Amino acid sequence: MGEGDDAESVVPIVGVGHSMGGTGCAIAEMDAARRADGAPNTDARAQERTRARAGDGVGGLFTRLVLLEPVLFDAEAAAAPWSRCADRNLLYATTRARQRRWGNREELLAYLVAKGRPYAAWDARAVEAYADSATKLATRGGRDLELRCSPEVEAPFYLHPPIVVERLREIVCPVALLVGSASRHFDLLKRIPTVQYYERHCISRMRDATLHVVDGVGHFLPQEAPERIAAHVCRALGFDEAAAACAVAAMRARM
Repeated sequence: MGEGDDAESVVPIVGVGHSMGGTGCAIAEMDAARRADGAPNTDARAQERTRARAGDGVGGLFTRLVLLEPVLFDAEAAAAPWSRCADRNLLYATTRARQRRWGNREELLAYLVAKGRPYAAWDARAVEAYADSATKLATRGGRDLELRCSPEVEAPFYLHPPIVVERLREIVCPVALLVGSASRHFDLLKRIPTVQYYERHCISRMRDATLHVVDGVGHFLPQEAPERIAAHVCRALGFDEAAAACAVAAMRARM
């Protein structure tokens, strides 16, 4: 452990994640906070780094979290028959049935924006980015494309979701949770609308959390409205309006 470790302790670390990315950020924060609170064999200097990042003497990994519709299951939902059984889990079934190969990029793009598919509501730039990053050439020298992550690899995860809700109290940093007003992603969990699920079962369990409902978007809010969501994230991180506008303009230029 050298000078770089000491320098790292004073650098604010912000976690921003969407869907399962948000879940990963939440779990990382909870695990780090648990270690910093004195779990066995925790390195003393590691504890100091995590406490310094949180800035309040308790400490986790992040100074702040911005979670965009994270997948937060409680024990009841994770154990529900419709969740555990492959033949009853809709998310598992639709993932396994997902098309994985296309003859060329044009065919892929037409598939993504076809009526009825979730990608059809995405910003055109997000669709293009997905087409470029989520697929690879299927054959050397050819034009046919296939998914980088096969449905067989992705689908089983949805049968064994991590149980997160009961641990949310362990998050010690401020949390901004963004939810799409049109999202129906978690309606089945408690037979209540997604926004209410986050309100009743997630926000209420966290020490310092605020819920932000973004009008007119669904679960894929950063893909549907990237500039609006970027502005929301900037504000959640404490940027003033001018700084947020500059950050969004810079993002637009890169897109």
